[in-house]
Amino acid sequence: MRRSLSNMIAEIGSGLLGANAQGTRIRVRSIVLDLPIEVRFDMVPGGLDVFADVPVWRWRTDFDHPLSRLALTLAEEEPA
Repeated sequence: MRRSLSNMIAEIGSGLLGANAQGTRIRVRSIVLDLPIEVRFDMVPGGLDVFADVPVWRWRTDFDHPLSRLALTLAEEEPA
């Protein structure tokens, strides 16, 4: 695991905003994801943190932990 779940979600969201900022004619307003992820819980200073990332390997072995799924919808909000 390389990053916490919150960092993974923030990176996906910032990637979408970056694509919109490049001046293309196509604008991404929302995206629905259903990703396989590897999840691990670790103690960190101040509590428990959830670490999750996309699988490192494409092929699984019997020694690997089972994959979880993350269903996520990111959408752009209209300014108030």
